[in-house]
Amino acid sequence: MAFFIPITLIQYVRTHWIWTSIAGLIAIMATRELLGLSAWFPPCLWTYCTGHSCWGCGTTTALIQLLKGDFGAAFATQKLIFVLIPTLFIYVLRDFLRFRKSFNDSSRVG
Repeated sequence: MAFFIPITLIQYVRTHWIWTSIAGLIAIMATRELLGLSAWFPPCLWTYCTGHSCWGCGTTTALIQLLKGDFGAAFATQKLIFVLIPTLFIYVLRDFLRFRKSFNDSSRVG
């Protein structure tokens, strides 16, 4: 049985290639961190320039802690991650469903 990727998903990735690339890079870096390989995470530009923490500081660390299953450490690092992840998931799902509807409508016309 061959692995099947729906044409809609392929078109979505092609259309949203910048976001797909960023998500892929984050997934690769997080996987390397989980496997104990050297992972390079870019420094916070805001903290680098001003010396002060921003609201997003600790988000990457919290994400890694979530992937490791350590919810307490993730919450202690960045409480906003528990709002950010569901919000991003809902946004991407809604965007994909809209894209799929428009893709299906345009493929039926032609």
